[in-house]
Amino acid sequence: MSSDSTMTWPLTRFSFRVFIGPIEMSFQTVDGLEAEIGVIEYRDGNSPFFGKERMPGMLQYSRITLKKGSFSQDDQMSRLFDQVAVSREYTSRRTIEIHLLDHNMETQFIWRLEKAFITKYIPSNFDAESENEVAVEEMEFAFRHFETEVGG
Repeated sequence: MSSDSTMTWPLTRFSFRVFIGPIEMSFQTVDGLEAEIGVIEYRDGNSPFFGKERMPGMLQYSRITLKKGSFSQDDQMSRLFDQVAVSREYTSRRTIEIHLLDHNMETQFIWRLEKAFITKYIPSNFDAESENEVAVEEMEFAFRHFETEVGG
């Protein structure tokens, strides 16, 4: 391998930062960041082609799932859920930013999820037979849309 400065390597997926509103939180995994364009199928009434035409339809975003280890005295995730579930703060929507970092810990991509709100919270699964597994909290967010930004 040459040490040519123009050679690039794919980014790793294990180095990332997550901000929920202004608060940076550490997570093990971020799953489900996905966008899909629906397909509308139709047939013109006077078309000589006996088949369906297709065109792009509505844009749909999946929900994201964030997972992290449980720490004593850390109730940030349950407080986010309680704001909606208990306090009924339905308008309390946040911007979530996911930063993908390079080997120098510099931001290379940012996914900005707009108008996100928590839809599910799982404190942890428990198993008396697991020897050394850590407790993992999980939460799911729905959001309006996301934008991708290159660099930081």
